[in-house]
Amino acid sequence: MSTKRGGLLSKKAFCRLTDLEYGELERWADKEGFPVSTILRHLVRRALEDRQRFGRVGKWGVL
Repeated sequence: MSTKRGGLLSKKAFCRLTDLEYGELERWADKEGFPVSTILRHLVRRALEDRQRFGRVGKWGVL
């Protein structure tokens, strides 16, 4: 599988969520019409882009 950026989706990352967090994420994904994995990839990509753009901001900002 590839992305619009031309990169191959060859690596997997795992995270643990509470039932409440996963339920909220699942409802969001259902509402948007995407799988949870697509929402997570988007959030990770956004976080990485923000970090690149803004650098380390502080305790509550971009890491």
